Amino acid sequence: MQCPNCQREVPDTAKVCGYCGTRLQSAAPTFETLQVTAEEPALGEITTESSARSNAKTTPWWVWTLPVAAVGLLMVICCCLLLAYFYYQS
Repeated sequence: MQCPNCQREVPDTAKVCGYCGTRLQSAAPTFETLQVTAEEPALGEITTESSARSNAKTTPWWVWTLPVAAVGLLMVICCCLLLAYFYYQS
């Protein structure tokens, strides 16, 4: 698609010309531009937000819990060692 103001080529999905800032009127989608994707539910299929979330890949709990616990434990050990060092130094 061309910008009506500066005549430069802009993407068909653009709402504003990236060169001059003119607002573009989006054309109505035609039959050729509409595409059916595999993610769309089949006719009559019932989908819910929770089922969509359950299909999403999530990070296992231990991926973030174990490093956080390890850092916390390391901090406690360092504090204990520092306290013991200063206690026995005096």
